[in-house]
Amino acid sequence: MPETTIIPKHLVEMALRVLVAWTDGRRPPSTDLDILKEAFPSSAHLPDDELACQVIHDLSGIAFREPTLAVTASPVMEEVA
Repeated sequence: MPETTIIPKHLVEMALRVLVAWTDGRRPPSTDLDILKEAFPSSAHLPDDELACQVIHDLSGIAFREPTLAVTASPVMEEVA
């Protein structure tokens, strides 16, 4: 499977969509959950809302400070998470 580069801001936006769906009582978009779990394999076991919170916690600082910084979704991502 080829590596996918995802900008941290986009991961935070996905996590926010997951939380909005969760608070509205809807099932979060499965594609968003799959991408978040791939980007953060060490947190993939968490419930959807906790996974989203973890992503926001881990990335919110860099997602909005460094707009050109990109995160590569691969096993290396575990070190960042």
